[in-house]
Formats: sequence, structure tokens, C-alpha cells
Amino acid sequence: INALSFGRRATKQTQLDLRSMKAPMAGMRHCIDNLVKSWGLDPTVIATLSRQATPVGQPQRWLRSDDYPADSLAAGEMAVVAVRLDVDEGGKVAGCHVQESTRPVSFGELSCRLISRRASFMPALDASGKAVKSYYNATIKWMMGI
Repeated sequence: INALSFGRRATKQTQLDLRSMKAPMAGMRHCIDNLVKSWGLDPTVIATLSRQATPVGQPQRWLRSDDYPADSLAAGEMAVVAVRLDVDEGGKVAGCHVQESTRPVSFGELSCRLISRRASFMPALDASGKAVKSYYNATIKWMMGI
């Protein structure tokens, strides 16, 4: 990458010359590798997966409307929660980590508890087709119907 172009389709594009992005991108890859290592995963394996961890069924069914906490419903509270799920070699959720959450934070804890119990996956496969530990990112929007 050595340039970034932006603008509307019907208008003239503006181009920002970036010069070589080789060094910044290498630095970014190094940071990502360290992050993946901190999760207990091998970054080389993750980078060369032949298949990502894939949900069995529909992720939107992991949570149901009757899961909405009654006190939060009465208070009109809504939330957006981003989680990272650790998926083991058998496709089971081995851990759930709230990456980001709006208030109240109880929605994050509830999301992890329910998803960990209900979600299942086809496990990730390494380059040779062997099932390996991996992760899956999900965003949950706790919203009331209007």
C-alpha cells in the first residue's frame, strides 16, 4: 500500500500518497502476533488456517428475547457488547472475553454466560486440515423493540 484514495463516486477522488507502508504494516503484524500469543494461540497457525471457527447454526439464536433482564427492560437499558470466544479443537466455547461493552456492564457478563452455554462451532482447521484452537469475534446488540 503506498496511496489512499477517497471521495464520492461522482466527484474527483483525492489521493493521499503514503510512501511505503511496508514497515508500519510489519509493525502491525508484530503487534497482532503478540496479541494472539497472549490469548494462548500460535500466530503462525492462526494466520494460515484453512478454515476459521464457524458457528453451527445461526449465531442470532444464541440469545433470545426472553433472556433480556427484566430490570434492564423496565429501566429502558440497552447495550452493545463485543466478545471474543475461545473455541477449542472440538468446537466448544472454552472461554468468553468481553472486549468492549456499553453500560450497564452486566450485559457483557450475561452475554458470555449464555453464549458459552449455547454456541457451538465447526472448529478451525490448520493448513493441513487438523482441528486447532482458535477464536471467534461476535457483537451483541441488546435492544428493545420499538
